[in-house]
Amino acid sequence: MLRAAGADPGPLDLASFPLVPYANRIAHGVFSFGGRDVRLPGNLAGHQHPLHGHGWLSAWTVEVAAADRAVLAFDYPGGDWPWSYRAVQTIALTDEGLELTLALTNLAEEPAPAALGFHPYFPHRSRATLTTEVSGAWAIDEACLPVGEAPGPPMADWRSGAPLAQAGLIDHCHVGWRGPARIDLGEGLVVTLSASPNLGWLHLYSPPGHDFFCVEPVSCRPDALNAENPAAQGIATLPPGEALAASMSINVAVT
Repeated sequence: MLRAAGADPGPLDLASFPLVPYANRIAHGVFSFGGRDVRLPGNLAGHQHPLHGHGWLSAWTVEVAAADRAVLAFDYPGGDWPWSYRAVQTIALTDEGLELTLALTNLAEEPAPAALGFHPYFPHRSRATLTTEVSGAWAIDEACLPVGEAPGPPMADWRSGAPLAQAGLIDHCHVGWRGPARIDLGEGLVVTLSASPNLGWLHLYSPPGHDFFCVEPVSCRPDALNAENPAAQGIATLPPGEALAASMSINVAVT
């Protein structure tokens, strides 16, 4: 998920972006839900599996702009993803940092699948450490799709605190996240990331050769729509007019 040199600025240049109406990858863009067979096109050059939904690649309307808060809205009319919806995100500054909320309302006339998440980026991968409580993680194949759940993190013991700069790529979804996540960026700078209880999966992305990483609270694992039991892997089913909401806070302190 890196922008090619010389390319126009895009969502990958942002400090964070919303994940809606699903999080991470859907294998080959193909799944079935409610008697529908759905096929989604790819949405990022060089990636065979569509990822992260529409919100991160779409224009949002500013509905409120204040000194300490902004409210943005995105209306999806339906298309390859058959279910129309409205998404609203609120970005609010606090004395300690930042609070983000994200809500999706199903505007279709039938039940729709939904998942949400946040994709914040952090600097100083080379010196950063992460401490947080998880119960396991999904192993991945060469396409970064989940192939099996194993107890304990596959890269490091995050529960005891471990560096984000590992030898190989980290692109793994961790399960049983209880939060918060403590991120030590060095030189006394500490970030505390918390999220609403329905964001019970924590996806870590740390690419070798780059000095950034991502700690992503999400409501489902990658390719959850193709799981044997999507609901158990975080996919919500929203009746017409119903909404799904989630939140994340990022607080910063100097110790």
